[in-house]
Order: sequence, then C-alpha cells, then structure tokens
Amino acid sequence: MLRSLVDAGRRRFGRDGVLVLAWAGSAAQLVDGVTVSSVLRTTVGDPSKETILWRILGNPAARDELRAVRKIAIDEAPTIQGRWMDRLEFMLRKVSPSPALEVLLFGGRRVLGTSRLIPSCLAASCWCVVGPARHWCLTLATPLSLASSVILSWGWFCSRRGSVAAPGFRGAR
Repeated sequence: MLRSLVDAGRRRFGRDGVLVLAWAGSAAQLVDGVTVSSVLRTTVGDPSKETILWRILGNPAARDELRAVRKIAIDEAPTIQGRWMDRLEFMLRKVSPSPALEVLLFGGRRVLGTSRLIPSCLAASCWCVVGPARHWCLTLATPLSLASSVILSWGWFCSRRGSVAAPGFRGAR
C-alpha cells in the first residue's frame, strides 16, 4: 500500500517531490527510501540540530533536495525517536521553498507516517484526506493504540510548549 501511495505522489510531484524515510537502512531499502540520518547528512550521534542545519545549508545539493520535497512518507514512523522527528521537522521548516512556509509544521509539506499496525485502508484515507491539510496525522488501529497515541501525542505537543503538570500533581520540580 505504501508503494502505491508513493507512486501516486511521484506521478503528481515528480521523483524528487516525494521523500520516503525509514529509521533503519534495511527498512529503507524495502520501501525504496532513505534513512533519516542520511537525508539530514549526519550520524545518529550528532546532538545539535543547529549543526545539522549549518551542514545542510552549506551543501547546495542537500538543501535543494530538501526544498524539492512536497510529500513525506515515513515507514514505521513509531520507530523514530522524538528528537529525530524534531530535527527532521526543524530542517524541513528551515529549508522550505518560501519564508511563509517556515511557520508551518514540516515547512508546509504533507507527511504520512505508517506502521505495521495500521491497516492499508486507514493509511490510504489518511494520505488522501488529511494529507492535503498539510499537517502530521496519526492513524490508529486499535483502542489500545488510540489511547497510547493520544498520550504520546499530548506529551509531544506539551513538550513543544514547556512543562505541563496534571492538576493536583505534587511531584518534584
């Protein structure tokens, strides 16, 4: 299913217009994509997104490659650590085709994250319906994954806004 969605995107936006990512090299080979670290031109141990940005902006080929991307398909997205998702989102915003797109998530690009738990019909509907809205979408397969995804998503969004504590929480600060 992922391959057919990617092929449709490539027909619409061209081969360079669709970026297929995976965390592991073996997974990237299976989906005809690249790893997150290779698209960011870094190693997994590189700690600073500013360093990565400096490296990308200093390499015109890498910068132009990221600017050309219009859709991103991330295979097995839950395997990618949050800090790497932040770095990827930061880079795509900073190399967006226009300054107006820098304020949008992923620089205004459409993003689809897949997992082996997500049925094909949900992935396709997510790509077609939510994708044009130009924001990250979570697709859910079971009630347990729904609860888990909501909790993890809430934690990610709260971490972007600063620390948040539950009402009545008396933990150490």
